[in-house]
Amino acid sequence: DVAVMEVECRARGDLRCRFVFGGASALEALYADLAAGRDLEASLAALR
Repeated sequence: DVAVMEVECRARGDLRCRFVFGGASALEALYADLAAGRDLEASLAALR
């Protein structure tokens, strides 16, 4: 299965809409990092 999460949104004032795709467990970990205030790029790099 593939999960999708929107991480940037023009409607909320971001410069673009941006989505990440991956396994559900990876996106759950990413969401937890983002909710804790961690930077998106650092969170994505940590998944590698």
